[in-house]
Amino acid sequence: MEQNNIPWANTACWNNFDGITNWSNCNVGLNGLFWHDEQSPLPAYWITRAYAEMQNGKRIFCTNSDPKTLALSSKTNSLQEMRVLVGRYYSIDNGTFLPGDVGKDSSNVSITIINYPYLTIGSVPLVIQKIPKGNLIFQNSPLNSPITVFNGTTNVTGGSINITLPNFRDGDVYYAYLNSTSIIGIQENISKNDLSVFPNPASSFIHINSETLITNIQLVNVLGDVVLKEFNTDGIKTIDVSSLKAGFIF
Repeated sequence: MEQNNIPWANTACWNNFDGITNWSNCNVGLNGLFWHDEQSPLPAYWITRAYAEMQNGKRIFCTNSDPKTLALSSKTNSLQEMRVLVGRYYSIDNGTFLPGDVGKDSSNVSITIINYPYLTIGSVPLVIQKIPKGNLIFQNSPLNSPITVFNGTTNVTGGSINITLPNFRDGDVYYAYLNSTSIIGIQENISKNDLSVFPNPASSFIHINSETLITNIQLVNVLGDVVLKEFNTDGIKTIDVSSLKAGFIF
């Protein structure tokens, strides 16, 4: 609806059905967010909430190779975070009830983030939540919270991130959240092949290894300020960066 500039469509009213009761949520605003008790959240509530959480960020243009798979994304530079909301839809005839597996496809969906703005190489924390569709079309049971399917880190290579959502079923929605504020990324300007900096990114210590004698080391942030200075007389140097603010260090 956002991509087609028709946000008003989400305020339309229709009847919901849980197999026993017909009801409408028009009296509480956006339709289809709550069960007929008007307080138990349905899957649509969590989708709308995830979308609302993206509104403080800057919208990122998304393209898709599959016409039935759509994505919305945003980034918030002050928090070094990125959010991606992905959904798949399928069509039905005359609103007919169908069992959950009838008329639905299941396939892997890949998300590629190009020019990730907060890190060029290393790993970044990633949380993926699943908001499943109800068992029957138009029939939804309350969903107390999204299902966390991944909570760990993902690799950043050349400024790009690849995320795979396996067995993505029509009607389901996934919400991915990346946050780089808990890590420090190091931009390496390497003029000699014998210089290595590891780990990258780092949260506690970094190690600089070189066969060439290094007399001093300066760490500089993106503003050009020297945030740390060390003197070195060995071929390897360990530097404590745990007190530094998250961001790119040169």
